[in-house]
Amino acid sequence: MKKNIATAGILGLTALSGSAHSAWGMEQIIRPYQSVRSAAMGGLRTTTGKYEENFFGNPARMLANPKSRVTIFDFMAEINSGVIDNIGELTDSSSFYGAVGATAGTNNHVRLQMTWPSFFFPLRGGKSALGVGLIMSMQGDLNLRRSYELKPDVLMDFGPAVTYAQKFLPNDALGVGVTMHAAYRLQSDISIFDLIKGKSFSVDSSGSQGAHIDFDLGATYLLPIQPFKEIDFSASASVNNLLGGNYANLPVSPIPGIGLKPRPQPRTLGLGLSLHKDAHGRMKDTTVALEVNDIGNSNGGSFYRLLHLGGETHYGVLALRAGLSQGYFAGGLGLNLKVFNLDLATYGEEMTLNPGGMEDRRYSLKLSFQI
Repeated sequence: MKKNIATAGILGLTALSGSAHSAWGMEQIIRPYQSVRSAAMGGLRTTTGKYEENFFGNPARMLANPKSRVTIFDFMAEINSGVIDNIGELTDSSSFYGAVGATAGTNNHVRLQMTWPSFFFPLRGGKSALGVGLIMSMQGDLNLRRSYELKPDVLMDFGPAVTYAQKFLPNDALGVGVTMHAAYRLQSDISIFDLIKGKSFSVDSSGSQGAHIDFDLGATYLLPIQPFKEIDFSASASVNNLLGGNYANLPVSPIPGIGLKPRPQPRTLGLGLSLHKDAHGRMKDTTVALEVNDIGNSNGGSFYRLLHLGGETHYGVLALRAGLSQGYFAGGLGLNLKVFNLDLATYGEEMTLNPGGMEDRRYSLKLSFQI
């Protein structure tokens, strides 16, 4: 017991002295889905989403899919610079408390995600579109706060999504889409004091669970005023989790003994403007956009961490992407072959309520096979 108390004291002192960042408020924006393509473009998703990105983005963008697709494998993995820097301490099995104390001052982030199988079909000669997919996403963030709270923020979401979109108005200027997603969420939270008192990491000891059906609604509009020749100028908007994202309207509790409900996924609003050009020399399908995303999902943070600016262009089978997300540089590459896609990205995630407070540099990879 004395050893545990001494260990807690050391961890507390380490947390208090391990960083110059004020308040130690880890307030990142939690998202149920993360696209590597979107991350590389500075977090764009309301104006630029394609295929599986639209299950949790703008459902009207399902109309922008260039062709039908059946995805038979889709895997995404993401880590941050904290995991890279602290891999030795985190894998040291001799002392869990020592490992946590040694990494105080940094966040350790891992995300694994799968979207398969999934099916995407244009309907009525391209006047409408349908997408169906099964999504699993797990995100873990391990950091030691000044409150002595070991904040794993371990979330797992699992469930299907169905998106339908249709074009309206002359020249198909307006696209409207809706997504219905059913999701089960499992969450684990624990503190240093909980561990010292003997509480385990197991979900039946520190977990919460719940499930819901919720809806997203989105629209895209090709503006009648086109200021640039041969460049489309469009506006887009989406509302996600129309019912509030409370994981409480489906009676699904597969793990006995867990009665607590997990963290809600709040209703959010996304707005954006984009420019698109089909071809410019050898560059094809070029898009540049400015978006304000996660309105309502920022925990009261600064407006500036909702801003996203970026774009992509294609040169043969390569996609070149870059942007600014929450004030931090983002960039990446895509390799787009007929049956195989590879996407790489790096971006900065703001961990405090104000841009510039604490950057969490992340690195993402996605592999997918489709027919």
